[in-house]
Amino acid sequence: MSGRKRPMGLKGSSAKKQKNEEESHGVEKPKEVVDDHTDEKTATVLLKNQSEGISDEIAELEEVYNNALQSIDSDQQQATLLFQGTIHECDYIVKSKDNSKTLHTLPNKLYFIYGSSLFNLSQLAEPSDSADYLKLAIERLDQALGDSSSEQNLHNVPQWKILSSLGKAKLSLAKSLGESKDYLDSALENLSGAISELFKITNSPDYHEDPNSQDPPFEHIILLLDMVLSFAQGSADIDQISLLTDWTKSQLKKYNGSDLPQELLYFDAKCQWVLSSYYLDILDQEEEDNERDNSDLENKVISFLSSAEKTLTDAKTKPESILLPEIYILLGEVLLNKGNFQDDEDIQSEYYTQSVKYFKLAQKTSENPEILSEHLQEFVSEWDQ
Repeated sequence: MSGRKRPMGLKGSSAKKQKNEEESHGVEKPKEVVDDHTDEKTATVLLKNQSEGISDEIAELEEVYNNALQSIDSDQQQATLLFQGTIHECDYIVKSKDNSKTLHTLPNKLYFIYGSSLFNLSQLAEPSDSADYLKLAIERLDQALGDSSSEQNLHNVPQWKILSSLGKAKLSLAKSLGESKDYLDSALENLSGAISELFKITNSPDYHEDPNSQDPPFEHIILLLDMVLSFAQGSADIDQISLLTDWTKSQLKKYNGSDLPQELLYFDAKCQWVLSSYYLDILDQEEEDNERDNSDLENKVISFLSSAEKTLTDAKTKPESILLPEIYILLGEVLLNKGNFQDDEDIQSEYYTQSVKYFKLAQKTSENPEILSEHLQEFVSEWDQ
């Protein structure tokens, strides 16, 4: 096999933009923000009803926090100020409680908003500041988790939501620090706990997904699995990749059913794709060494690709889900790469034709007109000529 035509950037073509796991809840117009700190590290949020009790303060903090989430894509400067203001007010409430020496505990939602604001600020801050914000976020989210069992807490945040936010923050910190296995292991433990809690909900015989739900459990499972495999796609360490793909497969086993639904089959196949991509990159790096026999490595790649193809072929026959376009893209990528290993031009051409068919199906079934990466779009255009 020689002269493979694998387009650059395939590993990232199926990665989706990470969306925030904390959903907005239909908020009113943003609160007024006054930037009153000379080093621009904090801002004060002018809250109404500050004298009406902690319950009202938490409700208004949540409103400001949700407004900040809504501003991330449209106005990052405004989002930054709102997150800073939320953090400032949360800190004020915590310190006021500590100084008053009262016995009552603060709602865990306060610490959840506090930690989540710090996490989001870490994503907007300069890279040099990101790790510090993430460490503080983890501290506050840990406090939220410690208080999540209070049944009398009117502002109680579900444990799965805190665990998923903790896992996300630790995963980001592991990435920021480069090498931090402890944070990665801890992140996977938190995310595993979150997925277990979510599957308890979805595995219930009486469970039916509410299309109007603000927090659809199965969608959160999808987001968490996607986040972990996206982390694996960006890794160059096969031990780490194997850890993450094995972890993902172990989570799929928590589904209570004889056959995996389309969404979970997609992640099963994506595990094989991530592993094949790692070895494909090694083959790319060794192509200049014409005297080296890479047949064992090529066979390993083909085995992973064939396994992914089989699973995806099964997945596309299942009841359709929101991941159907992604399934078509991944199947197209798998077939494209299998075609690259063919020496017979007619067989190779058939693989390419099939891959283009699935790329076009992805475009047809997706609401996103730019669902294909630039490299894949170029491949489709060139093949059509």
